[in-house]
Amino acid sequence: MGGMPLCHVASTMQLTIKRVYYYRSRVLSKLAVKNNVELMNKVQGMVLRHYRQETGHEIVSLR
Repeated sequence: MGGMPLCHVASTMQLTIKRVYYYRSRVLSKLAVKNNVELMNKVQGMVLRHYRQETGHEIVSLR
């Protein structure tokens, strides 16, 4: 559901907008990030570390 507007997430999951904001803030606080840019960087770092561990190869860029 990443990248979807919160109103679409709410209707798809049959939740109120207030509840979607609550879940989003919980996820951000558990990952210790403040905004979507920090979240994206953290996820990219996790993907790179996992790939390196599994294959032993280094990815230079995710572009």
